[in-house]
Amino acid sequence: MRPENTRLPRCSAPAWLCLLVAAALVLLSACGSDTPGSTGTAATLTPTTVVQTPTPTSAQPTPTPAPGYTQVVLITDNSNGSFGFTPPKLAIRAGTTVIWKNRSSAPHTVTSDDGTTFDSGTVAVGGTFHFTFKTAGTFSYHCNIHPYMRSVIIVV
Repeated sequence: MRPENTRLPRCSAPAWLCLLVAAALVLLSACGSDTPGSTGTAATLTPTTVVQTPTPTSAQPTPTPAPGYTQVVLITDNSNGSFGFTPPKLAIRAGTTVIWKNRSSAPHTVTSDDGTTFDSGTVAVGGTFHFTFKTAGTFSYHCNIHPYMRSVIIVV
């Protein structure tokens, strides 16, 4: 038996609270562990790479070169009363001869923008002009009588 004056030590409420907080911290730190073999579900960060995409330009794609050694460009009346070259852009291979046929109701010229590569002079209604493109390059041209008429030949 126990003597009457002997008492068992009692834990106070703050001591229990400290013990409870310590146990919770141990459990939480174990759940967040990122060590091998741990059973926690910690998130892993994956590096990301930012790739800048190029800004598209307003340039139009180059048409596929037309087969053959002779191509025809028509000079025509448009439905709005103006004139034009059809097609407005033509891709050909070096050595190709282009024949312009004036199917419009007015005379025209076929003049390279540099003024020296080719110049048809005046092409009468129903008339033609031809030029053989021997070297690769881009050849812009126009009509001197109707300067709004513009076109381009791309030689590959």
